[in-house]
Amino acid sequence: MSETVSARGYRQIAAALEQRIESKAYPPGSQMPTEALLVEEFGAARDTVRRAVALLAEGGLVVTVHGRGTYVRDEDDDESGQAKYAVVATKLRALIGSDAFPTGSSFLTEAEIQNRYSVSRRTARAALKGLEEDGLLYVAGRRRLVAAQASGAGRPNSR
Repeated sequence: MSETVSARGYRQIAAALEQRIESKAYPPGSQMPTEALLVEEFGAARDTVRRAVALLAEGGLVVTVHGRGTYVRDEDDDESGQAKYAVVATKLRALIGSDAFPTGSSFLTEAEIQNRYSVSRRTARAALKGLEEDGLLYVAGRRRLVAAQASGAGRPNSR
């Protein structure tokens, strides 16, 4: 297959991926396969795959979040092309940085984030997951708590 795809180039790869998006093989909000997987599948050079994904991004079909991957845009994505969960996560980071949520305090629930920002449960959950991965929140039982900020220590001692 590598000869065929190489001859067709990035536009043909982009067309194949676009068809998958439109047919919901890659549903809205889902993460696209990694560059490495696409390189293997299409037998194309990494740069060719990057150009194909960039073409999809230019067309507004996908959004790439640095360090996280490429996602199929959905109805919760904002006009700038940034994934809605990333926009919400930015707003939540500002809340964590304010005096409203001191270290160790309970943070907003998924439902509270849904109501406050008029987003889906999936978007609220993705925003919270990003904050947990960044060490700003941690889970204790059924609650999310604000992690220590200044020391960068994250989860407080549980003695």
